[in-house]
Amino acid sequence: MAHLTPLPFRQGELDGLCGVYAVVNAIRLVLGVQATLLRQRDWQDLFVALVEAVDRSVGAAHAASNGIDTQPLRYLLKAAILHLATEHDLTIRAKSMLGRDEQPCFEELLRRLGDWVGQPGQAVVLSVFGSLNHWTVVRRISRSSLVLFDSSGYARISLDACRMAHERPKPKGRQHIIPHDAIFCVGRHELKRRAALSG
Repeated sequence: MAHLTPLPFRQGELDGLCGVYAVVNAIRLVLGVQATLLRQRDWQDLFVALVEAVDRSVGAAHAASNGIDTQPLRYLLKAAILHLATEHDLTIRAKSMLGRDEQPCFEELLRRLGDWVGQPGQAVVLSVFGSLNHWTVVRRISRSSLVLFDSSGYARISLDACRMAHERPKPKGRQHIIPHDAIFCVGRHELKRRAALSG
């Protein structure tokens, strides 16, 4: 009889720090080749600054065991923007993709996401719940999926399984539900339409 050898846990399987990683990874994606100018230690310092920010916001133990919701994620984006400006003289901006009262259908959101992530130096951080409960970074959109830049190893999310939180549930299968207030544009240039989170 064969004995099953346990597999090691991966980062994220026992903790809820995906929001912290999503902010760091969005910045790496936005910086592009310039990200290589920051050393490993610089990225670790940013990570520590974000863990300290989440500790001030909701408590590190709470975030590690339960994850974070939209307001603490917004706070993390502000902390990252301030850290990069202060420590590295880098200007990053972030904003909510949708207005408070905007509730587009998923197809309209997809068009907006495509417009944003289709440009160099831009990424989207968003929350997905349902089959997943996760903050992730969208790097591009393919014909069939959201292509991710993700800390937990997720490569893509099927578009057929996605819907907005206010839309009717799909009749069967996986459900990737996106809340309208948990979608953030991150970029290097001036963000138009809505106030940036840089202040």
